[in-house]
Amino acid sequence: MFKEDLDAIGASNTDGKSYCPVFDGWSEDKLKFCVQKWREYTGGGGGILVEEGTATPFSEDGVEVPGEFIKDDEIISPIPLSSSPTMYATKLTSHQVTVNMIKETRTICDNDKELHCFMTGIPFDFWEQYLTVDSVLLKLSIASVVTGFVISAVFLFWMLNPADPNFGTMDKIIASVSGGLLIALTIILCLVPVIGVSLIAEVSLTAFSNMAFVLSAGFATEYSVHVVQRFLSAPSYIKSPTERVQYTMEFLFQPLTLSFLSSSAGIVCLSFTDFDFNERFFFRPLMVVMVVTYFIGAFFLPILLTKLDFEFLKVGHKGEADADNDEDDLDKFYNEVAAVERSK
Repeated sequence: MFKEDLDAIGASNTDGKSYCPVFDGWSEDKLKFCVQKWREYTGGGGGILVEEGTATPFSEDGVEVPGEFIKDDEIISPIPLSSSPTMYATKLTSHQVTVNMIKETRTICDNDKELHCFMTGIPFDFWEQYLTVDSVLLKLSIASVVTGFVISAVFLFWMLNPADPNFGTMDKIIASVSGGLLIALTIILCLVPVIGVSLIAEVSLTAFSNMAFVLSAGFATEYSVHVVQRFLSAPSYIKSPTERVQYTMEFLFQPLTLSFLSSSAGIVCLSFTDFDFNERFFFRPLMVVMVVTYFIGAFFLPILLTKLDFEFLKVGHKGEADADNDEDDLDKFYNEVAAVERSK
């Protein structure tokens, strides 16, 4: 300590006692001098930034030891950064306890405007994601829904362009936007149960599970965009929404089911892994994604479409049974519908 500081408390360097200085109110030069002496006499590192080439080479029996230096470097002042002291977290026995520890310590240190410090270390580096995992999932979900809507609307408009010339550009835009909204709704209806069922299956919210959850938006779009496109472009001879859905699903149900089975087959292989992490955070959520998106896209969405009897959703070819202009297919279709009605 400085002599004037010892005099201020009535102490001296010869009384055999040690004193802990209080830094409040010290000048930068005074703090620099104190820290340098602390490093030199105690060997303390503290992660202080120092001027290169200012340390004294270490000598033993008058012989300089290569690569060894006394810690009497001139520190950079004002001190821009230091990493001290080291603290130890104990009894981190669960995920939630670790998260609580991060929140509590950062309230005291990181979020304090006067201390200007921040906590770091293995618990912080690996568990910090859990502080914002909920908000990150929400942002990703919103982004995926918006992206799915935009891409689907553009795809539908492009696919409807070669439709009947009796429908103008505005009719196709309205149909495309409406179809995009239906697909966006489908994505939402997939995201919610995927997240809920996964949590029931003991899949925690992590960066890995979030990736799987958002992947459901892609599968939901894949299933629903084909259903909606064929529903919109069904021949205008088919007026009833129920018949339009039947026309749609007779063509699409088999390929949608085969797509579901082929994708699920690859994911099922993950269930045989010896690593619990892979089984929990990849197999479980991805399997939930496959089942939920297939059910919503191939079953729920067609049922919903049967309730949508709106003219702006009918932009198919007039006077044509399908895109191949095959009148025989139209007759076959109506005969099948009549047979179904008679069987009731």
